[in-house]
Amino acid sequence: MTQSERLEEAKRLLAHPDELAAEFAASVAAFAAYKNLDEHFYDSRPKHSYNPHELKRTYDVTLRLEAQRSTRRWRAPGSS
Repeated sequence: MTQSERLEEAKRLLAHPDELAAEFAASVAAFAAYKNLDEHFYDSRPKHSYNPHELKRTYDVTLRLEAQRSTRRWRAPGSS
């Protein structure tokens, strides 16, 4: 569906909100018996580690911060 088609569909549903409400209610009813609280959305993932001598990605920084278990705010010299 193109963007203009989606916009037209949105306008149509805006004019007939009862149709959207009925579709939503049907969707909720269809999944009402679905119980997956013990299932993960993603499969297990490997544990990530970082190279202490190299920063290439933002993820490398977040892993270091996580390992420290604390953060400290600081200002660069000359900043206000």
